[in-house]
Amino acid sequence: MIRDYKFSSSGLRFILLTALALGINFIMPGDNYSQIRVLQRNSEVAQQKLENQGDIQNKLRQAQVLERQGDLENAAKIYRSLYESYPDNQNVYMHYVDILIRMSDFSRAEGVISRYLQEHPRDVNSLVTLGTVFYNQNDKEQALRQWRSILQSLGKNTRNYQMILGEMVRNGLFEEAYTLANAARATLKRPAFYALQLGSVFSSRLNYKRATQEYLRYYRHKNRNVNFLVSQLSRFPDEEDVHQQVIPVLETALKDQPNDKGLNQVLADYQYRIQAYDKALEHYRKLEEIDGTPGAYRRKVADDFLKDGEYQRAKDLYQTLLSNPDITEKRSKLRFGLAEAAYQDLLNRYSKDSGITMFHRNLLWDLNFVVIPEEAGPMLSEVVANYDSVVNRHQNTREARAAEYRLGEIYFRLGNDFDRALNYFRRCVETPNHPRYAEAHLQIGLSYLAKGDIGRAQKYWNDNLNRVRLQNKHIANTIQLYQSGTELYAGNIDSGMTALNNLHMDVPFSSELFNDILEIQTVIESGLQNKTASDTATLTQFFTGEFYLKQHKITEAQKAYLRVLDLDKDAPIAPYSLLRSAQLGRMLQQREQARNWLTTIIDNYSESAVEDQAMFLLGEMYQEEQNFTEAIHWYEQILINHQGSILAQQARQRIRQLQQQTS
Repeated sequence: MIRDYKFSSSGLRFILLTALALGINFIMPGDNYSQIRVLQRNSEVAQQKLENQGDIQNKLRQAQVLERQGDLENAAKIYRSLYESYPDNQNVYMHYVDILIRMSDFSRAEGVISRYLQEHPRDVNSLVTLGTVFYNQNDKEQALRQWRSILQSLGKNTRNYQMILGEMVRNGLFEEAYTLANAARATLKRPAFYALQLGSVFSSRLNYKRATQEYLRYYRHKNRNVNFLVSQLSRFPDEEDVHQQVIPVLETALKDQPNDKGLNQVLADYQYRIQAYDKALEHYRKLEEIDGTPGAYRRKVADDFLKDGEYQRAKDLYQTLLSNPDITEKRSKLRFGLAEAAYQDLLNRYSKDSGITMFHRNLLWDLNFVVIPEEAGPMLSEVVANYDSVVNRHQNTREARAAEYRLGEIYFRLGNDFDRALNYFRRCVETPNHPRYAEAHLQIGLSYLAKGDIGRAQKYWNDNLNRVRLQNKHIANTIQLYQSGTELYAGNIDSGMTALNNLHMDVPFSSELFNDILEIQTVIESGLQNKTASDTATLTQFFTGEFYLKQHKITEAQKAYLRVLDLDKDAPIAPYSLLRSAQLGRMLQQREQARNWLTTIIDNYSESAVEDQAMFLLGEMYQEEQNFTEAIHWYEQILINHQGSILAQQARQRIRQLQQQTS
C-alpha cells in the first residue's frame, strides 16, 4: 500500500538540498517541482560565488607575493585583471587603487575611484583617497576642496575628521592638518582632539615647540598624567637648540597656571634631565609649597644625585635640607644620604685607578682596600663623623644599622683599623634582622684574615656558615670561596683545590662565582703544569703574596711575588707574579719598574695567559702619563695578538678616545 506522505516546508527543504548535494535527480508534481528549481538555481549561484571567491583569493596572494618581491608592474596586471572580472568586489578594488597610487598612476586611480563612487557615493575611504589622488596630480586646491566636501556632505563627526587629518599628514600637509584640527576642536568641542597625533608629527618633523604645545594640550584637556607628558618630552634629543624650543613653552604654560602641580613637575623633571639643576630645584621647592611637604621632592633629587654619581651636588643638597628646621620628617634618611655621598665621593677619587686585578672582579684576586693619601685625611674624618652622627642621633632606625655596617667597612677598607671594624661588624650580627647580617659575617672573617689569623677566620666562618646560608646562599658560597683561599694562603694547595672543586659543583652556572672559581682553578693548574717540586714551591710563594694583600701589606706582598722569580724565573706562575708586582708598583708610583716587569712578561712569557693584561696595563700607564702614541700602540697590540681577549673591546674604546683627543 502506497502512503501519501506529507512534509513540512523545512523538512522538504532539507531533503531537496541533500538530494541536490548528492546529485540525485527526481521530479515531483506541481509547486514542489518549482521549489526544487529555485533551490537548484540558488545553489548554483552560491557555488559560483564560492568558486569566484577562491579565484580572487588565489590571485590576490600571487599579486601580494610579487609586491613583496618589488615587482609592482606584474602585481598591477593581476589586480587589473581581477578588477575587470570582479569590479564590485571591494577587496579587489582597494588593492587595485592602492597599487595604482604606489605606482603613481594617478589618472587611472582617479577613474577607478570615480567609477566606484558612482555605485557607492558615501564611501568615506574612497572619497578621502580621491583627495590624495588630486593632491598627487599637483592640484592641492582640488584636494582640499574634496576633503572639505566630505565634511559638508557626510557630516563633521570624529571619524570623518580623523580620516581626513590622517590623509593630510600622510601627504605632508602638516600646516593644513593643524588648521583643520583646530577647526575640529571648536566644532566637536574637544580641545585636545588629535593633539597626541599632531605632537608625534611635529616631533618627527623636529618642530619641538609645536610638539610640546600639542602634548601640553593633550595633558590639560585629555589626560592629566604627568608621567606620560614627561615620557613624551624625554624622547626629544638632548640638544641645546631643542631645549630652547621646549622650555619657553613650558614656562609660558606655567606662567598662566603658576600653581599647577603637574606643570611644575614637568618643567622640574625636564630641567633636571638637561642638567639645569638650580632651576629644577626651584620648581621642586614650589611643588613642596603646593603640597605643604617641605623637603619631600628635593630629598628625592638628592637621592638621584647620589645614584647618578653627582656626589658633591648630593652633599650640598643634603646639607641644605638638614639645615632647614622646617624639615622634620625623614631626617635620618637625609643624614645617612649625606654620609653616603661623602663616602662615595672619597672612594671615587682614590679607588677608581687602583688597577689591582688579575681577572675582572674576581673576588679572590680583587683588593678589598683603598689606599688613602695623607692629604685625604680630613675627608675620611668627615665621612666617619657623618656615619657616627646617624648612629648616635637616630638609634634603632634602619639607617643607623646601615651606618654601623658602613663604619665597619670604612675602618676595614680605608683605615686599616681591623679591631674597630670587627667591633662594628659584630654589632651587625647581634640580630638576624639586621639589613647587612650576612655580609657582616663575611666581613668578620675577612677582618680576622686581615689581622693575619687564618685559623680564627676559618673557625668563625665554619661556625656561622649555616646561619648565613639561611639568609643568603650567594654570600654563603662567597664565604666558602674565601675559605678555599685560606687553604691556599696556608700553603695547603691540594686542600684548596679540593675545596674549590667541591664548591664549583655547588655553585649554579648563572652565578658570577662560577667564573671566579674557574679562573682560580685555571691559575693553579697553570702554576702546577710541570708537576714538579719547584712548581709547588713557587705557587705556594705566590699565594704568600696574596695573603699579604689580604692583610693590606702592599710592600711585603710585592717582595713575596718577586721572590717567586728568585726561586725559579721559568716557573709557570712567574708571569702572574710579575703582573701582580707591576700592578702594585703602579700603586706605589714605581712606574719605571712596573713598565719593566710588564715588558718582561711580553718579551719572555709571550705564551702566558696574562700577556693581554700586561699590554693593557702598559697602555693605561702611558695614557696616565699623556704619552698617547705609546698608549695606542699597546692597546693595538691586544687587537693584533689577542683578538678574543675580554680586554679587546675596552682597548678599542681607549683607542677611539685617544684618537679623538689627538686629532
